[in-house]
Amino acid sequence: MSDRVKLEFHRYDYAAFITFFAYASSSVIVPVALIQIASSLGFPLAEGGMGAGGALQLSRTISMTTLMVVSGFISAKLGLRKSLGLAAFVMGFGCLCVSLSNSYWLMFAALLCAGCGEGYIEAMATPFVQKLHKENTGQYMNFAHSFWSIGVTGTTIGAGFMLMCGVPWRPVVFCACLLAVVAGLFLLWPEKKGREFPEEHEAVSFATVVKQTKDIWATPKFWLFFLLMFIAGGAEFCMTFWIASFMQLTMKTGAFLGGLATAVFSLGMVTGRMGWGVYVPQKRLGQSLIVACAIGMLLSCSIPFLQPDMAIGRIGTLILMFVLDYLIGITIAPLWPTIQTYSVDRLPKHLDETMVFVWLSCAGVPGCGIFSWLMGVLGDVFHSLSMPFFLLPASQLLLTLVLLAETRHKNVIK
Repeated sequence: MSDRVKLEFHRYDYAAFITFFAYASSSVIVPVALIQIASSLGFPLAEGGMGAGGALQLSRTISMTTLMVVSGFISAKLGLRKSLGLAAFVMGFGCLCVSLSNSYWLMFAALLCAGCGEGYIEAMATPFVQKLHKENTGQYMNFAHSFWSIGVTGTTIGAGFMLMCGVPWRPVVFCACLLAVVAGLFLLWPEKKGREFPEEHEAVSFATVVKQTKDIWATPKFWLFFLLMFIAGGAEFCMTFWIASFMQLTMKTGAFLGGLATAVFSLGMVTGRMGWGVYVPQKRLGQSLIVACAIGMLLSCSIPFLQPDMAIGRIGTLILMFVLDYLIGITIAPLWPTIQTYSVDRLPKHLDETMVFVWLSCAGVPGCGIFSWLMGVLGDVFHSLSMPFFLLPASQLLLTLVLLAETRHKNVIK
C-alpha cells in the first residue's frame, strides 16, 4: 500500500502559495539585477565590488533575524493571518524604497526595511501551513515551499528579459513591490463565515514564549538541527544569490541568460519540492535528505571548473551549465522545508512546534546572508566567482555527514 496521500488545498493554502511567491520575488530581484545596480550605485562587481554586493544580503539578514526572534509575540497579539498580511505590505514598502535608492547605503537601509517583512514571513509562513495541515505536514510543506521556487523562476525570467530589453533596474525592482501588495491584500481579505483561518485565540504571554524558548535551547539535539538549517540556508543562497552574476562575469553572458540560470535552478527546486511533497512520505524524510545532499555534492563540484571556452564549445558549455543548474536545484530543493518538518518529528514532543520552526529559521536566514557575503569576499580575493563556488559542495558534504551522525545516533542525542 502506498504511503502517499492525495493533497487537498483550500483558500488559505492558496494564500500561502501567493505569499511564498511574493517573498521569493522580493528576495531575488536584487541578485538578478546586481550587476546593473552595482554599476549604477558605484560598486561595480568586476572592480572589487563583490564583497559589497554580498553584504547587501547581510543587511536583509540582520532585520530578518531580528523580526523572526519577536515574530511569536507579534503573531500572538495580531493573529497569524493578519500579521502575515501586514508583513507582506512592509516587504513591499522596502522594495519600493530599494527602487528609489540612489546610493549604496540607502539601498542597504531599504533592504533592512524589506527584510523586516521577509523575516516575519520566513518565520510564520511555515507555521501558517502547519496549522492548516496537522497530518502529512511534510508533504504539504514541501508543496507550499515550492512556490518560493516558482516565484524565483518567474521573477528571474521576467526580470532578466526586462533587463535584456533595456528596462532600467528601478522599474524591475518596483514589480516586486506590486507582488508583495497583492500577497498582503489576499491575506487580509475578509474571511467567509465558517471558513476562518484556524487561529490560536489564546494569547501567548511573554513568560510562556521565554519558557518555550528555554525548553528548546535546553535540548541538545535542537542545536544539531540548528546547524543543519544554517548550512542549508547557505547552500541554497550560494546558487540563488550568485549564479546570475557568475553567468555574466565568468561565463560572459548577458543579463537574460544570467536571470535564466537562476530561473533554471529555481525550476529544479520547484521540481524537487513538489516531488518531495507528493512522493516522499513523512517516515522517509531523513533518508531522502542524505541522498539529496550526497548527489548534490557530486554535481556541484563541477561548477568551479566551467569556463566559456571549453572544448565542447560555447553552446555545449551553456547547455551543460543549465543541466547542472537544474539538477543541483532538485537536490537542494528539499533541504529547508524538510529539515524543519523532520526536526519536529525527531525532537521531544513537549517542545512548541511553532517556536521550533521560528528558531530554525533564525539559523537558516543568517546562513543565507553569511554564505552570500563570504562568496563575495572570496570573489574579490580570487578576482573570480569560480573558486568561491566550492563552498557549495563543501556545505553539502557537511550536511551529509551531520545527517548521517543524527540517524546513526538517534537514541543517543536527546
